[in-house]
Amino acid sequence: MNDDQLERLGQLADRLDNYAAAGAIPMPDHVRLAALNEAIPEIRDELKAVLREAGFDPWGDE
Repeated sequence: MNDDQLERLGQLADRLDNYAAAGAIPMPDHVRLAALNEAIPEIRDELKAVLREAGFDPWGDE
């Protein structure tokens, strides 16, 4: 894994940390769920892309 890929993984971890921390902020459940429903697929797709670029594709869908 190269430095760029490691940096991208770190950024994804930071995004997940931010969403976890946001769980402590009072807000309506529908707002929280809407944000998570949008963010989780984006984070998943970026994670898969980084891992594929590094030569790791356990999903075999590409």
